[in-house]
Amino acid sequence: MIMYRIPAVLLTMACLILPGISSQAQSAPVDTPADPGAALAQRVDQLSRKLAEQIQTLEEAVKQLQARLGDSFERPSVFNSIERRLEDIEKRLDKLERSVDDLEDQVRRLERDR
Repeated sequence: MIMYRIPAVLLTMACLILPGISSQAQSAPVDTPADPGAALAQRVDQLSRKLAEQIQTLEEAVKQLQARLGDSFERPSVFNSIERRLEDIEKRLDKLERSVDDLEDQVRRLERDR
């Protein structure tokens, strides 16, 4: 449900986390049984548990991001996506910073004119 709303964020997080998986998976000691099929099943089980934990971590990060952005009551689209909402927030922050700079300039001018 959440994944279709913010695929870019999930892909970014996955790209940051997945390189660590391969190094952890290669360095982890594994008790390999004599049967190659059992060893493969054990390895698949181990990797699936790690991936499930990482998916859970990603879902928690997405929930935190959505909580910070607030709920969207419209269907996700090109014009209503998290990326677009973040861009809008950044634009508003830039506008506020310019307003603060303008106010500081006005205060300096008033102090100088005294």
